[in-house]
Amino acid sequence: MSVSTPALDYAAIDLMLRAPRVAVIVDGSDKAWVAAARIALAQSSEVWGGAGFVLVPHHDGKVGRTVLKAVVAFDPDYVATSARTIAEREAAAPGALVLAEENGAPITGEERVELIARVGEQEVFDELAAAARDTVVAACSPHRMRGEDEEGEPVWDDPLHQLSKADPTGSGLTHVDRLRAFAAKACLSAPPAWGGALGLLTAAKLGAVQRPDLTPSPPTVTGDAAVWMAAWLQGVFTLVPPEASELIANPSGGATFGFQVEQLPQAWHNSRAGLTTVSVGSTRHNPAWVVVGDSPDDFALWMVLDRLYGHAAWLHPDWFSADSDESHDVLDSIAHDWQRTRRGIHVCSARADQADVLAVRDLLQGAIDNPRPGRNRSRKRTVAAGDIPWSYNGSLTLAVRDNFSAEFPVPVHRDGEGGVEMVMKPPGPTLASSVAREGSHGFSWQVELSFDGSVMPRGRGLLGREICVEGQDPAHTYIRSSRAGITWHSERYDFTTPGMAPDQQVARPKVRELSLSDWVEAMSRQRGYTTQHSASGISAQVLATLWGGRGQMIDDLAGQWSKVLRLFGPAGAAGSKGSSATYEEGHGVVITGHGGVLTFKGIAGCWADDVEPGEVRMQVDRLVSGRVLRRGLALLCAECRKAAFVAVDELSQTNRCASCSANNDLDLAAWKKPDDEPLWFYDLHPVARELVLMNGVAPLAAAHHIKASSKSFTDAAETELVSGSKPVAETDVLIHADGSVVTGEVKTTDQLHSNGKERVKAAGKRALWADVLRADEIVLATTRDQWVQSSVTAMTDCMASYTWTTPGHRPRLRLLTGVGGPAVGSEYVDW
Repeated sequence: MSVSTPALDYAAIDLMLRAPRVAVIVDGSDKAWVAAARIALAQSSEVWGGAGFVLVPHHDGKVGRTVLKAVVAFDPDYVATSARTIAEREAAAPGALVLAEENGAPITGEERVELIARVGEQEVFDELAAAARDTVVAACSPHRMRGEDEEGEPVWDDPLHQLSKADPTGSGLTHVDRLRAFAAKACLSAPPAWGGALGLLTAAKLGAVQRPDLTPSPPTVTGDAAVWMAAWLQGVFTLVPPEASELIANPSGGATFGFQVEQLPQAWHNSRAGLTTVSVGSTRHNPAWVVVGDSPDDFALWMVLDRLYGHAAWLHPDWFSADSDESHDVLDSIAHDWQRTRRGIHVCSARADQADVLAVRDLLQGAIDNPRPGRNRSRKRTVAAGDIPWSYNGSLTLAVRDNFSAEFPVPVHRDGEGGVEMVMKPPGPTLASSVAREGSHGFSWQVELSFDGSVMPRGRGLLGREICVEGQDPAHTYIRSSRAGITWHSERYDFTTPGMAPDQQVARPKVRELSLSDWVEAMSRQRGYTTQHSASGISAQVLATLWGGRGQMIDDLAGQWSKVLRLFGPAGAAGSKGSSATYEEGHGVVITGHGGVLTFKGIAGCWADDVEPGEVRMQVDRLVSGRVLRRGLALLCAECRKAAFVAVDELSQTNRCASCSANNDLDLAAWKKPDDEPLWFYDLHPVARELVLMNGVAPLAAAHHIKASSKSFTDAAETELVSGSKPVAETDVLIHADGSVVTGEVKTTDQLHSNGKERVKAAGKRALWADVLRADEIVLATTRDQWVQSSVTAMTDCMASYTWTTPGHRPRLRLLTGVGGPAVGSEYVDW
């Protein structure tokens, strides 16, 4: 939908090679969920990059909303289930696994026991886990390709489905034994016999060289020792607890004594070989995180925060109590030591009572406000609690140590609206021989490309083919829109042989970043719609081109220029003569059938008295150069007595009347007054006049209010969603600001519609747009001082009853009032 002509240019791209990110589905439905999670962590330890994986618990096939939002923020390349053996599932939930004869008759009693003993090491398909995986895949933007069957229904090609013994890595992942640095050496690992939450925390922080025992023992570390151990594992305490010696493992079968705990690597060491943790943006912008609770969802929330941002502490009842002095030492260290490199502290939970969350928040706030003797007073920060403000800024990922950032200049086409597409294939960097044991062939990694100044929203299920340049085979490799750019799988799926040059063995797709309007069109196309600009949107597009860009136009019209545009007014009243009755003397005249034209004095009168005329003159001249304004004279025809505006480019000593074709001399009779010399007037471009008549300035004022509080901002003109050839919904607001997509309605009245039925329809259109774009926010903006409550209720009722297509999608509702005025009101409304 971009209307500008692409221009050849150069752009700087940044290429990062990194390990895959995987979200692993585990069973969180029963009391033995810890064992299921431990198995998944042991499986992850066998995969290169597994130290950066996260676990996603499901409850009878369903994933909690808080966890789902966390995984969307984590942005996995793949989503996999964790396969468990029959024996492991039976140990976790005795009798729950249904074993049946070929005719469907259940197998019970001794026969069942014998069968499990015989086939217990076999892995079985978990239908509920598969359903949970489908939910997570639909909510996130992992690698997958979309095709169609004979009936035109979508068919998805997913490269990875589960971590299992039969196929411990699957397509897109690499087993650690392919690493040159692979070593079965002494390390710190979660003991197979350690049960409970502490055993799980140990496996999450250190990794595991063995799967857990089917019947793990109760934790041997309890009380204050458990507090110390948990704090040390999470980096809150630096002093090694005595019980840490129990964590020494030697997968080669050698001795586990005589080692210093501080000198041993983690069991994740193979998984992290050749990798380093890098951040996108500064980690100082994020707080330290504290997760309260003992549920599977609380663990999953902590794990995402730990992998995504770092400096996250899980406070589980097994090692935390608000009444324990040792626990208070933990909070004191978080409040003072962690906060030095972080922006405050945020306490949260997925399932714990709000009272428990607030109690921890108050304890942390007390530790900050009243430091212990010997503690320096830390920066005064307010400890936050509640919903997590997920952000990609400061996010962490495991990148290849020798290839985590390489910048290249490349030729591109730019469309003038932020869209950019590559003219040539990108470079094909490969892994250093120090990482892969047998070279890069058959070794899988992710390539992440980012353009400077990208305006395209990230993720949101955008199909990989939409970010391929025309002519690029979308099946060349798996491509997706990720949290930091465009990501593709290193392996190419056309012809390759081991003897080819390394840069020819890897995928090198020509990709593009879409402008916001093209992104909106692509997202709509995925749902079977097309898009087009509305009449006022077309006018705004044309005017933005003349103005020098939408950003400049929005900024100008948020100031005095909106007042200037309104002064030009509608066409004059009936009559044959121009009239100045609408304006102060010398400020302008109304020309019948045309509208008002203003003098410089009339335009400058919209600015404060302390603004220098020279500053206003520079702004006027800028818009004259862009043809938003035209300088000329208001002349009266001596024959038909009708007034007309004659632009300076068309002005001559003799001027022909546009109404009667009479020739008129340029003299006092034509310009009437003043007596000495004619007065210059300024006319407004007809498209700008039309925009004012259609109330098209109000959406620009709403956009400016959001822009003023945003670090990054781009927007698109008013757009219609079209089904077939029929427009079904229009949006006045299309904004991408600070990573969030905002849609909405802007009114000059105080309600969506005066008719109840039409009001419900209007609310439905707002929800439809948000659903199609996976928008983060719906804005209802008005130039009035407040919204009529019936319109707000219609919107909240609609959002609550709407069947959102994307699992877990829940946009916020924001009300803006007084838009275009000196004080804009902003309020978020719960639904």
